[in-house]
Amino acid sequence: MASNDGQESGEIDLSGEVLKTLSDICMKDIHSDVTLIVENTKIPAHKTILSARSPYFQTLFNGNFAESTKDEIELKVPLDAFKEILKYIYTGCVSLVSLETDIIMDMCKLTEMYDFGSLKMAMAKYTTGSVTISNCVSTLNSAGLYSMSELQTECLTFMDRNASPLLEHETFKTLSQDSLSTLLKRDTFYAAEIDIFKAVQNWSKHNPNADAKEAFSFVRWSLMSSDEIFKTVLPSNILEPAQILNMMKDDRDSSGTASRIPFTQEKDLTTLNLATTEKGAKTVCGGNASVLLDGNFTDYDLRAGYTYHRICPFYYPKMYEDFNGKKKISSSIIVDLGRVSMINFIRILLNDKDDRSYSYVVDTSIDGVQYETLINYTRNYCRSWQNLYFSPQPVQFIKLVGKGTIGMIHRRHGFSKFFVNKIPYRSFDVVGLQANYLSKQNVEMIDGFIKPNYNIANFKIDFGVKVIKGVGGNNMLNDNPKEFTCHEKILGCILLQFNQPYYIGSLRMLLGNDKYNSNRYSFYIETSTDTKKWKMAVDKRSESLSGWQEFTFKPRPTTFIKLTGIQTDIPFICTYFECPCDPNKPLIMSKTFI
Repeated sequence: MASNDGQESGEIDLSGEVLKTLSDICMKDIHSDVTLIVENTKIPAHKTILSARSPYFQTLFNGNFAESTKDEIELKVPLDAFKEILKYIYTGCVSLVSLETDIIMDMCKLTEMYDFGSLKMAMAKYTTGSVTISNCVSTLNSAGLYSMSELQTECLTFMDRNASPLLEHETFKTLSQDSLSTLLKRDTFYAAEIDIFKAVQNWSKHNPNADAKEAFSFVRWSLMSSDEIFKTVLPSNILEPAQILNMMKDDRDSSGTASRIPFTQEKDLTTLNLATTEKGAKTVCGGNASVLLDGNFTDYDLRAGYTYHRICPFYYPKMYEDFNGKKKISSSIIVDLGRVSMINFIRILLNDKDDRSYSYVVDTSIDGVQYETLINYTRNYCRSWQNLYFSPQPVQFIKLVGKGTIGMIHRRHGFSKFFVNKIPYRSFDVVGLQANYLSKQNVEMIDGFIKPNYNIANFKIDFGVKVIKGVGGNNMLNDNPKEFTCHEKILGCILLQFNQPYYIGSLRMLLGNDKYNSNRYSFYIETSTDTKKWKMAVDKRSESLSGWQEFTFKPRPTTFIKLTGIQTDIPFICTYFECPCDPNKPLIMSKTFI
């Protein structure tokens, strides 16, 4: 059997004895040839060991320095941290478990000074798992000072997760100027901006020699309400009113960078919805208000599962009340996000369990008093999912106002204080709402409308496109060459509706199918946003066409597309419809021969 020291294999390792010997003479007078004085404490040491282990001491003892000939050398370093580093020099071991964070941070400083790169990395890795609200500030200061990037990232991430508690913690005022700047530049440091201002105000009082103007330049003034500016910021006299106004102007001019979003593990911020009760949002106006932000976009019908407000009564346009006879029926739906947030995308699901389409307006506000119109679809009738893109805006309140409906009318009833009987009125029904800040908007916008670069006339895309008139319904929106949509002879038309207006200038279609491949068609195609005013897009009334057709026309906002065949003897048949023309031709083109 081989012995423990490995003599039989020829490999003998007795390094433990060497380490024990070095440990025994560490900070002892045994063979000591130099005394290090740290905070008035004399520590015996050995020049040879120190020089062999550290380039710093190699230079100090063997260079052209006065210390090279002295028996006593004073070092301006923290005592507790230096003793731990000295143990590492002699033994290669260090225990961090029982050490306070401040000592560990001082040790990090010494690893930088003495060029112990491996120890520095190992300590940074250990420290990343022990960041707390009490030590995150001092740790961040040290990490930034000594270029410990991983530790710095860990501290900043922890601060993102605990932004509000950190602002109130006593250690916040001990942030270095660089650390404060780095923290406040982060979009994911998510707290009420007025609270950030108050914390920076407190920080500046405790750091009178710091650059207060620079510190306040990182406060995002556009995320504060006017009430907060005038009641809290201006009376503080921290900055001159002109300085604050200039900062507000600069902030709004660079609104693309003035966002704050809650910390998330998601790499794709598209999935981060700010309009949730978990993030402090609530519906403050609207019938059945509690369901709007519950995140349930599937369980709804014409009776439940949505928030609503009246659009207009049929018989009396003034004061209407709910069934209890006391509470007035809401004339809008209002969501309070809980704090001012920068958003550039709103998604709304309109109740699509019937054939109704809605025109509506989206207004936003910082203080809930003064609203500005963000989206105006008063003349655009929409259904199902609404994907609304816009430039970044500071928003706390989102107001949805239905303006009108077309299609089948789902009537509600309320009580008027002027009438005893129930009075019906139209309602604007919203199943759910999301509000996001997208780091990148992957859409092209023309005059406030999305210009799609792929086929949106596809019912497989969960937006709500629908053929609302035509025999066969949505058949022409799939890739099956054996199914089609048609309208009978000269009567009627095929009418398709998108979920919202898009900026459209092309379409592709397949006329006829295998059964009716000998038919030729004369027709015209019109577009509209409200089904009242139609614009000609394609006019082929003087031609006879069949098979695959591709058309371009002057781009325009489009919600409805109407296809009208003018033959009196055959039905107008469309097997496939695509809008706009997709650069990638559909699979159905390889399956058809007409």
